[in-house]
Amino acid sequence: GHYRAQHVIQQWRHSKDVSAMMAAFQVVTFGGGLPIAGQLGALAGYAALFRFSREQEREADRLGFDAMVQRGYDPAAGEQLWARLLREEDTRQYGKSSTLFATHPPTRERLDDIEAAMTASGAHGGERFVAAYRAATRPFLAHWLEMELTRREYAASILVITELLSEAPAEDRGVLEFYLGEAYRRRADPAGRSEAARHYAIAVSLPGVPAAAWREHGLTLRDSGDRTGAAAALRRYLELAPDATDRAFITRYLAELEGASR
Repeated sequence: GHYRAQHVIQQWRHSKDVSAMMAAFQVVTFGGGLPIAGQLGALAGYAALFRFSREQEREADRLGFDAMVQRGYDPAAGEQLWARLLREEDTRQYGKSSTLFATHPPTRERLDDIEAAMTASGAHGGERFVAAYRAATRPFLAHWLEMELTRREYAASILVITELLSEAPAEDRGVLEFYLGEAYRRRADPAGRSEAARHYAIAVSLPGVPAAAWREHGLTLRDSGDRTGAAAALRRYLELAPDATDRAFITRYLAELEGASR
């Protein structure tokens, strides 16, 4: 959409005009002893640049939506995508995006726009190519989930992973259950620890689970006093990850657990 509408060229021309106007305005106001007016004018100029960018994003959204509908994709998919993004944004307590300097329209507005476009298109049904999408993205799923957790927005991560789990095929559920447990553990509150333990226990019963799930499951069992179960889980972890960087620590834990059980 951006390419077809030649937004790069438009933005370059617009930024040149606005920059020249801002420079001239600041020279006049500072020279006339009105520095605050110059600063306010610069702020208004920057805001104008961002407003223009948001208009381009709206146009690109419309072009992209039309292109997808013409190619047979389900027009309702876009509405569901933006609704998910809005739910994720609503979990944030900090880091709310700035309206003035945002380079994209607010998510609520984009959701309203896509709903209007869906209604206006009159299209119904269509393809989502879910199987092809999952096959293409599955090799990257664990890495993406790990990157999601590095944002430290744990409420949002819990929401995202829970929604993914609600529709995940069997081969993805182990990975998702493990990372849902990780989100609760890293949140570091008492309720989170018990939820993490529950999700680890579910994860290790599912196919495709990362080896680390056995380690975390074993450590939660150790903390709960189940030494036998903890030792079995940690041994399973070392079997699945013989070259684990934390092997020395796990071996020491095993020695403690098995020594205490004799």
